[in-house]
Amino acid sequence: MDIGGPGFTPERLPEVSEKGNIVEIGVAYGDTGGRYHRLAYSQLFDGENVGREQTFGVSVTFSF
Repeated sequence: MDIGGPGFTPERLPEVSEKGNIVEIGVAYGDTGGRYHRLAYSQLFDGENVGREQTFGVSVTFSF
């Protein structure tokens, strides 16, 4: 069922499902200090009942 589609009412909201196709690309590497660095980008290119979105991510991970 699609929000706003034929037959949709607020009472039928529990029947609605989100479906999305997302493409993600990322680059990651580990340095000699034991840290892990990552840059990522994702884009929703097709979906149903989901917001259009782009996501940018940056992370640094290290152990202790």
